[in-house]
Amino acid sequence: MKISIVIPIFYSKDYIEECVASIQKNTKSEFELIVIDNGCPEDSAQLVKKQADKLIENDENLGFGPACNQGVEAATNELIVLLNADTVVEHNWDVPLIEALDNKSVGVAAPMYLNKDGSVQEAGGLIGVRGGTEFFGEGLTQDNPRLTFSRAVTYTSAAGIMLRKSDFKRLGEFGAEYKIAYHEDSDLMLKYKEAGFIIKYVPSSKVTHIKSTVIKNPVLNKKLEEISIKNGIVLQKKWALVLSSFPSLAYPKLFPHNRFMARDLSNYNILIVSNQISDDEIRSLDSLAKEFPEVRVTLLTEHKVNFTTTYLEILTQELASLLKDRLCNFNSIVLDKDHVDKTTLDQINYLQPATRRYAIGKLREVWDQVTLSEDKLSAKNTYFINKFFASIKDFIDTHKQNL
Repeated sequence: MKISIVIPIFYSKDYIEECVASIQKNTKSEFELIVIDNGCPEDSAQLVKKQADKLIENDENLGFGPACNQGVEAATNELIVLLNADTVVEHNWDVPLIEALDNKSVGVAAPMYLNKDGSVQEAGGLIGVRGGTEFFGEGLTQDNPRLTFSRAVTYTSAAGIMLRKSDFKRLGEFGAEYKIAYHEDSDLMLKYKEAGFIIKYVPSSKVTHIKSTVIKNPVLNKKLEEISIKNGIVLQKKWALVLSSFPSLAYPKLFPHNRFMARDLSNYNILIVSNQISDDEIRSLDSLAKEFPEVRVTLLTEHKVNFTTTYLEILTQELASLLKDRLCNFNSIVLDKDHVDKTTLDQINYLQPATRRYAIGKLREVWDQVTLSEDKLSAKNTYFINKFFASIKDFIDTHKQNL
């Protein structure tokens, strides 16, 4: 598979050589490298001119979005990577992103972004009701169980994303209304969401993002801050109706569940609670979660899992604590026979009142009772979710004797 890697540069002389060297060393796919010199006053482009397959030179800084648009237009391949100059890609980073885009319902594939010290910078992003963004998982370790599984997200920064050229062009590219930088990536993600695409966070792909300040001129930094505010207003006005359904990200200590609601806004969320589940059954659930990216499955279990799942979230905390942390977060909850008691059901009714249906007793006896709400679900998503439930039912009928 051939890919095109697009890198806009502006004040990038301290980073661009290391970025390009990491691409050459760690990219498995055949690639073309497209560098856009956005009027760099310090001539960063000359440092990588020999390595670039195509060099586009602008007389002035057109901004991140327009420069990316130029690079995509010049690309000869369908799969495009938009990459910041202050990044270092890890070994075989490109392969999981390509695999994610094999599913045509996925429009954007995003890596786990790391800080220079190896801690997590972003494991999928969040968008709040006012259009502001935050990085989920910031500062945590790479092996944190809340971050290690692939899932649909509402937002990702565009520092290292992969997408298809045809989709990007059809959806209108980066919007010209966002001047220089800031919020153009949020706008792009909302375009993909509105078009019915999944934005997929893929933690097995890792990119270190130095997240440089780039510009050390205080006057210019103040000007950029003003641009960010103006672009934020543009985003709010353009997407007001869509953003009105998003949770607030304010007061995180008082309302921690809002971050999980923002994290999982793109999914139909299922919680399965079982201590008797086997390794083989966990692997089967992980495979199902891969097949249906519209569905996020969380398994709460005391069963010791000695392997890493790719698409299934596995937690060990107390059920009451999880229900509180993720208030109103789950669409369906499935309980095994050991967790059916009045206290648990009362907690679910109180903390997860919007849950469509939870399975009670032996799972094989209750799947036919599971009803799915079509509220907030497109016909396409309803189809996939019903198909997912049917697959789990078949799986249980075949393998599950102890639930």
